[in-house]
Amino acid sequence: MLRTQRRVFQYWKVSTTFARAGQVSVMAVGEVVRESELFPAGAFDPEDGHDAIAAPVRSLSDLPDDQVSAWQSIREKVRPAIVELTDRKTGRGTGVIVDVDAEGAVVLTNNHVVDSVDRETLVARLFDGRIVGVEVIGADDWTDVAVVRLRGVTDLPALRRGTDTKVGSQVMAIGFGVLFPPMPSAKVGVIQGLAGEIQTFHDYPLRGLIQHDALISPGDSGGPLIDQAGRLIGVNSAIKIARMPRRGQELIGFSIPIGQAWSLASQLRATGKVPRPYLGVTVEDLSIATARRLGLAVTQGLLIREVPESSPAQKAGIVPGMVMVTFSGQPVTGLNDLRRLMVTRKVGDTVAVTVVAPGGARTQLRVVMVERPQPS
Repeated sequence: MLRTQRRVFQYWKVSTTFARAGQVSVMAVGEVVRESELFPAGAFDPEDGHDAIAAPVRSLSDLPDDQVSAWQSIREKVRPAIVELTDRKTGRGTGVIVDVDAEGAVVLTNNHVVDSVDRETLVARLFDGRIVGVEVIGADDWTDVAVVRLRGVTDLPALRRGTDTKVGSQVMAIGFGVLFPPMPSAKVGVIQGLAGEIQTFHDYPLRGLIQHDALISPGDSGGPLIDQAGRLIGVNSAIKIARMPRRGQELIGFSIPIGQAWSLASQLRATGKVPRPYLGVTVEDLSIATARRLGLAVTQGLLIREVPESSPAQKAGIVPGMVMVTFSGQPVTGLNDLRRLMVTRKVGDTVAVTVVAPGGARTQLRVVMVERPQPS
């Protein structure tokens, strides 16, 4: 079960400011939580997720009965607004209803949920057992936000939004994660920070995230993070496993703040896209072995493999075989570096790019960024 969820919940590879090299696990989320003993024996045995509230292992005994009861009441109240998104083949994710208009229910989720499934067969399973078709309105891979519509579904409530997030506050994540079947299950945790930052392997960094210790897992992606008033304060997006000195291993969850997600969702609803700058190259991380095989003068950077006709890079003079070593004055040692720098730019910006030709000549070129073409 865990293995089948890999595509829905990405393999998050992250660096942190508090961990030394080797202290942050870089592997598939679903399997590492089982292997790292973050959960007590029996945590993977079936239990009634509808009647249980999961909490971090270290605090299971610290959650009073009245708090458990309060969270159970909140869970039941918000449950109709939470949907399972699945193509019934490659994966599962979660979505939350944030608006209902004449055309149907508008659902907020993650880009990596809709990007990891077959959109042609994507459906939503509702709280009352109905299965309805899903239309993808728009998605943005730079922020991991997506909006879909449940056509004709106008009889379900939208969750209220809240912005009063404070470090130390309890929160509840609800979703179709695989760790606490049957689903959806509710996981209670505590907000640890409001400026979390992560980056997946070869993907765009996410910043300004709510950091918490609710036990989210593969399948919870796109689900709501709820405050103690039952309001939507975030969209669950990622987890990481950190090895902390003297504290063992910890699971840390990251959620996109609802203010940030709502702003992007509004733009996606209006236009179906968020304009992003486009460089126009196909690249790969340059390895020492490749550099030696090709006789290149540098051993770090991005090897330019393809440059589409009439792309910004082609117009600036970049050709296949060159190695990009700086972007906007900052060193580029791999694709992660480039994408961290790309998110600071906008359409129309002129950027200085330093490239090294196969013969060793180093040249600085100026690239005018245009809007990224939409996938066909």
